Formats: sequence, C-alpha cells, structure tokens
Amino acid sequence: PGLMEYQLESEILNTFLRHGAGWAYPSIVGGGDNSCILHYTDNNAPLADGDVVLIDAGAELDGYASDITRTFPVNGRFSGEQRALYELVLAAQKAAIATVQPGRHFNEPHDAAVRVLTEGLIDLGLLQGEAEDLIQAEGYKPFYMHRTGHWLGMDVHDVGHYKSGEDWRIFEPGMVT
Repeated sequence: PGLMEYQLESEILNTFLRHGAGWAYPSIVGGGDNSCILHYTDNNAPLADGDVVLIDAGAELDGYASDITRTFPVNGRFSGEQRALYELVLAAQKAAIATVQPGRHFNEPHDAAVRVLTEGLIDLGLLQGEAEDLIQAEGYKPFYMHRTGHWLGMDVHDVGHYKSGEDWRIFEPGMVT
C-alpha cells in the first residue's frame, strides 16, 4: 500500500534491464478497479490497502518475447472473496496448461479454462444455470471476455493461424503458446 502503479512498473522494467532484456510490450500494472480494465496502461493510480493488483508484463531477450499475468493482494493478504476468485482462476489456468501437449489442438486450453471458470462461477453464485448451457450461450463472457493463450515467440502475439482450414491447429513439439 502507498506505492503508485508506475512505481511497481518501474521495478519490473528495472529487473528486465538488469538481466539484459527490454520489455516486449508496455507493462500493465492495475490496482483495484484498474485491474479489471483489459489492456490498461495508464499505470498512474495509487495501490490501495485491500485491493488486488494485476501485472501483465513481458520481457524481450535475444529476439524472443515472453508474456505473463500475475495477480496478488496489495497488502499481502487476500480477502475471502478475493481468495475464492484467485483460486478459481488458478484452477482454470492449471486445467488449461494440462491440455497443452503435442497431438492436442489449440482450442483445448480455452475449452478447459472456460469449463472450470463457468463451474466455479456457478459455485460462487455469480452465474446461475447449468454449466453446459452457460458454456454454449457464452454466459461466462461478462467475467472472461477473451480467449486463452496465443502463439509466443519472436513477438508477443506471434504469427501463425490458430486454425488450419476449419480445424484447430494441433500442437507439435517445439510450439510455444
């Protein structure tokens, strides 16, 4: 508490530079309500006690980009509601990662994350209905409006189609998402 978003951003950039890297894209550091703004880059608000902060940052080194997103409580302690949502998102991330294997298709991580998120949002009382119906109707979208993952390599959103014709691309050894 008491730091500004840009002060945390400067620590991230400092770490990149100390290790010979630069940034792959402007870092996103959003506290409180700003953590809910997709691609927020003002990074000029105070980080308040009781809020969470979201960091979306990536370094570029030797021509290759990285991209991570992390969320944590500004004061080091989640409230009960914050912890429940954090644990739900973490479970969705783990489910998605478990599907990234050679021979599986690009959309499987998204499908896995959406299922876990939808079921969790029902359990938390934030969505009502049957999981399958909500998934088909994209009822989760007010909470999760984008896709899971993208190609990563020489650029943060590297080149390459996600589909081959009508079919999702199959992961092959050496692909990075």
